[in-house]
Amino acid sequence: MTTLTRALFLAMLLTPSLAFAQGTYTQIDYPGASQTYPQGIDAAGDLVGYYYDAANAVHGFLLSGGLFTTIDYAGGTGTFLYGINDEGLIVGSDGINGLLYDVQSQTFTLINYPTASSTMAAAINNSGTIAGAFSSGSGCSEQNGFELIGTIYRKFDVPESNETYLVGINNIGVIVGGFVRIQNQDCLVHTFISHPGTEAHVFDPKGLLDAGVLAINDLGGIAGFYVNSTSGYYTGFEFENKQFNSIEFPDSIYTVARGINDSEQVVGNFYYPSSPSISHGFLWTPDAPAGKNDSPRSGVRQ
Repeated sequence: MTTLTRALFLAMLLTPSLAFAQGTYTQIDYPGASQTYPQGIDAAGDLVGYYYDAANAVHGFLLSGGLFTTIDYAGGTGTFLYGINDEGLIVGSDGINGLLYDVQSQTFTLINYPTASSTMAAAINNSGTIAGAFSSGSGCSEQNGFELIGTIYRKFDVPESNETYLVGINNIGVIVGGFVRIQNQDCLVHTFISHPGTEAHVFDPKGLLDAGVLAINDLGGIAGFYVNSTSGYYTGFEFENKQFNSIEFPDSIYTVARGINDSEQVVGNFYYPSSPSISHGFLWTPDAPAGKNDSPRSGVRQ
């Protein structure tokens, strides 16, 4: 086990000391959209995600320099964008095919794991390695993770799991994701981290209910969510410098952190209690490096 993997693994086994992350929250809504779901962020702060229009059609988007650009794959019924690297490459899915989009050439390439019934490309690093999942059926034992390096697909399964999916990969090849084990006819979901050349290691943080991990940056910073034991709603978190920080958009009832960059900026989505079925996006920018908070306090909304 590498030093990075060991440090993350041991730190997450400890009961986390949760503080509300100090920083600035910015609400993100695609103009005219009924729902907005930011998913990924690059080093420059460019965001990708997807939104629903008034007719409930799904479109991908890029937010760069304060400007939104719609990105649609013409051959699909909807476009879901999940990850972006610093080279202008974006990955996602049309619900059946995995997608790779080149911002510069404005062209799509289909990503389809051989023999799969559907493929989702979830994340891409600066070397172009893609991580995601593919399905060969339905149920909780029909999904497998994969890496695509160049033109070579590599199946990725957590040992003794019934299902595996990859959701994040950083520039040194560390992967995060989830897996399912069937126990007493229940599908139990766990999270994992895997460094190149090592086996996947479970990291279900003790003290957090139903935690999930959705992204990782080059510094080992992780973004995800857990169920708040008091409210029963999802609360986002970012884990950096051995400190768990809650990410909760002000006045929201539900927040999920979905992407994180090396500046520790986090993107995700949230719901207001007055409109619990309408998703809004957010960007959180820290005031100071995570883990150096002097006192717990919630962020400031712009």
